Amino acid sequence: QAKKTILVTGTLTEFETRFSAPGFLRIHRSYIVNLKHVEKISGNQLMLPGHALPISQSCKAALFSALDMLD
Repeated sequence: QAKKTILVTGTLTEFETRFSAPGFLRIHRSYIVNLKHVEKISGNQLMLPGHALPISQSCKAALFSALDMLD
């Protein structure tokens, strides 16, 4: 399975507004993630395969709510 890189120009806010697909959530001012790939949450970090991303306090409640809905 080949990985593709897609270059998107614009702000994350613009991207978040245009790309409102279910399963994607903003977890920090710099990150939107696909919730299907979340491996673990530890403190204020979200673990994806090969990456540890920060979770902002303002997004934490929405993240846990979204993950509860996936179960």
